[in-house]
Amino acid sequence: MSRVYTGDEGLPSEFITSLMRDSGGRLWIGTRGGLAVHEAGEIRVIGEPEGMHTEGVNALFEDATGSIWAATMRGLVRIRDGGVHHFGEDSGMSTSDYLAVVEDHLGYLWISSNQGITRVPRAELDEIARGDRTRANPEIFGRADGLRSAEANGGVHPAVLRRVDGSIWFPTMAGAVAVDPEVVDRGWTPPAPLVEFVVAGDTLVSTGESIRLLPGERTLEFHFTAPGFSAPERTRFRYRLEGFDDDWIYPQDRRAAYYTNLPPRWYRFRVGTGAPDGSWIESEAMVEIELAPRIYERRPVQALVLLLLVGGVVAGYRWRVRRLRRREGELLEIVDDLVQAQEALKKSEAELRQAQKMDAVGRLAGGMAHDFNNILSVIGANAQLAYEDLPESSDAAREEIREVILAGERAAELTRQLLAFSRKQVLELSPLDLNEVVQSVERMLRRLIREDIAMDTHLHPAPCVVMADKAGIEQILVNLVVNARDAMPEGGRVEISTGPGDSDGHFVLSVRDTGTGMDEETLRQVFEPFFTTKAQGEGTGLGLSTVYGVAKQSGGWVDVESEVGEGTVFRVIFPRAT
Repeated sequence: MSRVYTGDEGLPSEFITSLMRDSGGRLWIGTRGGLAVHEAGEIRVIGEPEGMHTEGVNALFEDATGSIWAATMRGLVRIRDGGVHHFGEDSGMSTSDYLAVVEDHLGYLWISSNQGITRVPRAELDEIARGDRTRANPEIFGRADGLRSAEANGGVHPAVLRRVDGSIWFPTMAGAVAVDPEVVDRGWTPPAPLVEFVVAGDTLVSTGESIRLLPGERTLEFHFTAPGFSAPERTRFRYRLEGFDDDWIYPQDRRAAYYTNLPPRWYRFRVGTGAPDGSWIESEAMVEIELAPRIYERRPVQALVLLLLVGGVVAGYRWRVRRLRRREGELLEIVDDLVQAQEALKKSEAELRQAQKMDAVGRLAGGMAHDFNNILSVIGANAQLAYEDLPESSDAAREEIREVILAGERAAELTRQLLAFSRKQVLELSPLDLNEVVQSVERMLRRLIREDIAMDTHLHPAPCVVMADKAGIEQILVNLVVNARDAMPEGGRVEISTGPGDSDGHFVLSVRDTGTGMDEETLRQVFEPFFTTKAQGEGTGLGLSTVYGVAKQSGGWVDVESEVGEGTVFRVIFPRAT
């Protein structure tokens, strides 16, 4: 049963030019529209995505390594292990219409075209495909080598035939050509090159050893040849403009070199000739030429302009930087002022709220303490009268009444502390030296702390005379030292110091400890009456409230700084005595 394959089955074109079955059993199909392979009943096109940059395929050939060679309308193509490599002019090959391709027993590929018959080592093409080589050295055979016509026939398969004796037969426009690879001997030396003339812009320049052109010329043409009487089509050319080209340029059939937008400098144009086998003669034609620079292209002028430009840029940059830094400093000062003002506002708002809160608590506590103190006075007086009226023989009754009297005295002490906090306790303000007050109670304070706590005093060398109540200052010291002791359960250090305050007209009494410290939440409540961090029954919560009240009633205030694990410092600020 026969089957017809058309474009509907996947063929790139229905114009079939070549069929070839490879050693693996696949059928390769060359068409005017491209290359396809038939395998396992399916047609697969080898096209642009695979690297096949041509459509028309004229002939196919498989070499001994399994590579497929395709003679196409745009040159020679190799397909190997799924990879496609197209050999263009940058590989030294032509991109003309190749008609047939075959390999001889010496390792050369023979390719026919309408420009002659080409021989090239297959190994060189394989090296180019692997990236180990950049150019091949093909040889082109034409009329000078015995062909009656350099134009071969093709377009049908096969367009070349290799006989069992190793000879290769090609059809041409003037008959069949037989080539014996064993006896091909070029034995030909190309003629020496010659630079015929040079064109600068639109002006023809006579050639010589050295040419100097006027400023402004940037376009050059070099026309060259190799005069000879034998097979001029065999001659290969290469040229290079030293100072511009990095490597040799191979122009194929062109006999001229064109350059545009050349920078001003000295150049040397070199041209050489070679044989089709890739050999080059030592003799070269050379022309030295100078493109003179315009005045603004001269190095000293450019250096001066560059120096002026750099100087201007640097000066402008420095001026800009100074201006930006000055502006930055002004903005930073404004930002700092705003930040400080905002922080001061927040601090003032917090202090105001705390003062209002403490004032309200103080008024409440003061009113309650005053009324409660009146009641305690009656209870204490009647208990004392009852105690005195009982006979001494009534020991049990006298003891009970004695407990009532002692409880009343403790309650009266609490009311006095509340009155001090609310500033309703009457203080006797008089000029006092803080140094003398500390020295007078230092011995008593040392008895209040434990043996594992060290206490130091750092008194200002000059008197620190303030307007305050002596008993109130003593009470402040006792309360702060006791609090410091309780904050150091494992021992530590207490430091009492005096000195001038940050602002004129004040002195500071400081008590610093190395205790457990306080967090932010505790600091916000530290002066509130009955607030305590001690266990139940170990404190009244009025010690720091009393300190706050005495300081306020003396015309001063209390600052506190604390950090958890770092300790606490209380600073009581008193006004100077005038």
